[in-house]
Amino acid sequence: MKRLIVLIDFSDYSEVLIDLAFKWQGQYGFGLVFVHQVPGLIPALADNKSRHQILEYEKKQAGKKLEEILSKNHATQSTAQIEVTEKQLVQHLKSLLLPDDMLMVGLKGTGFLKKILIGSTVTDIIDQLNQITVAIPAKLNPHSIPKQLTVGLSYRYPLNYQAFLRLLEIFSYATKQVELVTVLTPSEDRWESEKYLKGLKIKLEEKVSVDIKMFEGTDTFGEIKKYIHQKENGMFVVQKGSRTMNDKLFRKFLINELVYDGALPLIVLPL
Repeated sequence: MKRLIVLIDFSDYSEVLIDLAFKWQGQYGFGLVFVHQVPGLIPALADNKSRHQILEYEKKQAGKKLEEILSKNHATQSTAQIEVTEKQLVQHLKSLLLPDDMLMVGLKGTGFLKKILIGSTVTDIIDQLNQITVAIPAKLNPHSIPKQLTVGLSYRYPLNYQAFLRLLEIFSYATKQVELVTVLTPSEDRWESEKYLKGLKIKLEEKVSVDIKMFEGTDTFGEIKKYIHQKENGMFVVQKGSRTMNDKLFRKFLINELVYDGALPLIVLPL
């Protein structure tokens, strides 16, 4: 069974993630695993026995709290697995994740934007784990069902086609439309870009309806924002290692203007 691994930190944003996770479980048949990392607030002079006791107490209390939160969604251990760890989160996830698992993490707005440019837990997860990752803004309506995928592309960074096919399979129940979107900068070759996008469209049209949209000019960011925000119940897809994720200006615009302000889920595909 495909699993959705949901990272919970007990902030106000966790409720959105939990509501959406159970919605997607019913809609797409995910097995759910909720993961929480305890802070490990241990006095510097504590001996090994005391350290172990403190960690076990923290984990027990966190497990109880997570069970209480999940019970509000009528969850039981048969429908959701709980993982509480004191380990560094990326390391714990490496031992937990299976190839077809999808990660779900929360975005917290402008505070996260400051962190994403210099490093954060979420970017560590994206950088160190080669897994499909869904980043959810706090404003998202958890009852919305994504009906289209808007994919940010450049011919310089070819799409991980197999990972994208897995994504289409996961959301096949509701997703009826894919949009391939690219930004043409002065250094981009229009002919190469059109050739790549049209070739990808032909391959994908065997499975889903596909449109192509190219942006160029002096206000491409403004045009993209206006275009994306007109779309309802969609998700924005980018690829790890792409210009959109590597370039600070693109990433700032992507996170703040599209994902957070637009209440748009962001999906990051592995390489």
